[in-house]
Amino acid sequence: MNMPLSTTQVKKIKEQLLSQIEKLPKEQQADLKKQVSAMNSAQLEQFLIQNNMLSPGENPENLTTQQDVFQMILDGKIPSKEISANKEAIAVLEINPISKGHVIIIPREKIKTSDEIPEAAFLLARKVAKKIKKELSPKEIGITSWNTFGRSIINVFPIYEDENIFSDRKKADETELAKLQKQLAIKPEEEKIVEKPIEKLDSNKSGKYDRPPRRIP
Repeated sequence: MNMPLSTTQVKKIKEQLLSQIEKLPKEQQADLKKQVSAMNSAQLEQFLIQNNMLSPGENPENLTTQQDVFQMILDGKIPSKEISANKEAIAVLEINPISKGHVIIIPREKIKTSDEIPEAAFLLARKVAKKIKKELSPKEIGITSWNTFGRSIINVFPIYEDENIFSDRKKADETELAKLQKQLAIKPEEEKIVEKPIEKLDSNKSGKYDRPPRRIP
């Protein structure tokens, strides 16, 4: 059992969490800030354990809140629904998707701009997009880079109506994510497919794109 968090620890941890929340898309920030700010010591500790930032019995001084969530996924500290991977990146289902089947491509190396994202990560995005198109039959597939938590990732999301990178997001149901993982997981024979590189897209500091996101019809 963990020792109760001190007032100083609670304040420091909340500051760290709020700092991380500031790096999320703006539409996700308000509710999370309100939730974190209202937590008491016990609620905060439970939140940290549930999000794999603190293990039962672990010293709070060992918290990983300074580490971004994408690195925590790469390190296995946060469970994820992986559907494919290569030596440069992994593809996992987004837990707060824009649309059903939204996948994020996380480069293994911390990349700050899309110009630095390795070609292999974009090739993985293309492969994932083809799988989504085959299994979920959306009108189009959006592929675009996004900078959050101080690193660039690639979003691959189905467009069923008029969804875009700024569309509202909703937390996905765990059962639905597990089902999608089985449906979208790329099989060994599909891994052999070699795709041509796609155009790399970037976002400016305001969060708006210099060019429209790539779409696959």
